[in-house]
Amino acid sequence: MKKIILLITTLFLSFFLLFDTVKAEEKKVYWNVGGTTEDAGLKQVLISNGFASDEIENITKIVFYDNSKSNTSIDYDNIYEFDLSKEQDKSVIVATKGTEIYIQFNGTLYFNAESNYMFYNFSNITSIEGLEYIDTSEVTMMNYMFSNCEKLQTLDLSNFNTSNVISMS
Repeated sequence: MKKIILLITTLFLSFFLLFDTVKAEEKKVYWNVGGTTEDAGLKQVLISNGFASDEIENITKIVFYDNSKSNTSIDYDNIYEFDLSKEQDKSVIVATKGTEIYIQFNGTLYFNAESNYMFYNFSNITSIEGLEYIDTSEVTMMNYMFSNCEKLQTLDLSNFNTSNVISMS
């Protein structure tokens, strides 16, 4: 009887260890923004994907939107919807609604190790929302991340993990 209980316990624990291993190997979602020059920032990426620079000047809000955590859908203006994922697998989509940009994904969006110039030069942005859905644990460089965002009024960075960040100039 003891052998059967031990065998069942061992099988039970093995199943949970296997489940945890599979769970830990879930695919991470990265977006194709950030790098070593201002050309790698979101504004330049939008321009290179068809946004007109004068339309970007009118953008007042950026919203990170985790589809898996919301039951509401957004009626996008789909004119400028495109894939912004690093892997080009449509795991990160950008869409517009008026003067707002929505960056939508499922699960957790990881910022790249080099996240310099990410929101650089969005001079009319007043808010960036949904940053609680972002994982910054792998970021090492955050230089000029919010530079020239003169109208930015609120910014909640309380969920940013900056333990690996080397530079934030």
